[in-house]
Amino acid sequence: MTVVPDLRDEQVVLTPDIDPSDLATEKLLRSASTTEDKYAGATDLSVNVPVVNEDFRWEVYCAGAPDLHYIFTIDPDASYFETGRCGGTAPAKFPPAPRDEAFGVQYSDNRKEDLENLEARIFVTDRSPREYKQCYTYSPPGGCADVEPQQASREDLSFGVAMYESDPPVLVRMLGFDISGLTTLYKPDYMLDRAVAAPTGSTLTYELAASSKERLVQAVPGPGAGDELELRVDGQRMDVDPLFPGRGPGVVLEPGGAHEITVAPGADVSEDFNLGLVVFEAVD
Repeated sequence: MTVVPDLRDEQVVLTPDIDPSDLATEKLLRSASTTEDKYAGATDLSVNVPVVNEDFRWEVYCAGAPDLHYIFTIDPDASYFETGRCGGTAPAKFPPAPRDEAFGVQYSDNRKEDLENLEARIFVTDRSPREYKQCYTYSPPGGCADVEPQQASREDLSFGVAMYESDPPVLVRMLGFDISGLTTLYKPDYMLDRAVAAPTGSTLTYELAASSKERLVQAVPGPGAGDELELRVDGQRMDVDPLFPGRGPGVVLEPGGAHEITVAPGADVSEDFNLGLVVFEAVD
């Protein structure tokens, strides 16, 4: 991993020499299934997992009892609700092997306190889940235990839950962010092509060479840069809506010629503000 200095007298440009096969990593965090002896006969399963960033996904199934409903939730804060029938047959193997790809945004702040414990829960019932879903979506302060449907079981019932996290290795640490080498925010996969940091206290201007591949360009807001960075491509200001949630503005560049990229600070900047940009390029 390369670390960009906190203070810079000149522009820093990093162009990692990487292979896509070295970056695609996903790991299983935790799983539970009634196919395991310790959960045999259960009607309610849950797993608690620490999630470092936003790059997680889940697998759930419920089979062997088409007259039953499953209810799957992610908490805290009523993050997700899903329900369906327990029809079909159970998978031959559960949990499935981790996928050979990154998943979602590949930025994360360098703060251990950002770890969040999530509870993924699945249970089965022979009652309608409608009232419980309405309550869960509203999330009243007192919770929804009083309207949670009664659980049920069947002889051939099988269900389970698995949580995964994508964690490609960090290649660059810049302006308070860890920048991983791969993102699948858009398809196909995009690999980190370069990271650029302006001299401390200066607007960033960078000449991006022509490319035959589609690219994602994102402004990176460093310490003191203020709110709502300005990103311009060939003099045209880009939308402030971020490509990646909670970060600076970005743009998708179609294959083609060279571009001049400019990143300017927002309002209420400090004298020693910091600006950067990253470029991800489509993987063949």
